[in-house]
Amino acid sequence: MRGVLSLGVLMFALGCGASEPVAGEGALSVHASMRGFDLRKADLRDADLRHADLRAARLDKAQLERADLRDAQLGETKFDHATIVGAKLSRAHADGASLRWLDLREVDLSETELRGADLRGSSFQGTLLEGTLLDGADLRGVDLRGVDLRRVSIVGADLRGAKADAATQWPASMGKPWMLGVKVEGQRFEIDLERGVAEVDASPSP
Repeated sequence: MRGVLSLGVLMFALGCGASEPVAGEGALSVHASMRGFDLRKADLRDADLRHADLRAARLDKAQLERADLRDAQLGETKFDHATIVGAKLSRAHADGASLRWLDLREVDLSETELRGADLRGSSFQGTLLEGTLLDGADLRGVDLRGVDLRRVSIVGADLRGAKADAATQWPASMGKPWMLGVKVEGQRFEIDLERGVAEVDASPSP
């Protein structure tokens, strides 16, 4: 299934009874296994994908605005460069998924499992993060400015080059973010562990 996949084509591919239209123009309800499906560039805006099995599926550059992926199986799924603003992924199981270069505004990631996921270059500004598991995730270059991470687990995550500011709130157990290579605006330092920087003046700028 390559190219732009329409909702009608997806419904046909799943077979009778696997999916059904739901309220709202263009909406789709899918409660079937789509494991390993190639859904690159698919138009899945407003789709009801709750509990769907999308493990190892390709959703690169897919349109997923306002899609409902709560409780979905998303392990090893690729969402790179997808449009996902306003989507719901709470309680989804997405360990090892690839979500690179995404605008995660208004995306619900509460209680989402993203251990070992690749989120390089994505922006978490305006993302709902409550009980999110990002242990061991690749967070290099992510935008965390103004983000509340107090109820997020990021043990072992790679934060080199991540952007933060004075409004970023860190987990109490994390320690000093600048020792992990986080670039903090409004401070007198910009750290890059690859350059061997280990000691900095962490006092606020005047």
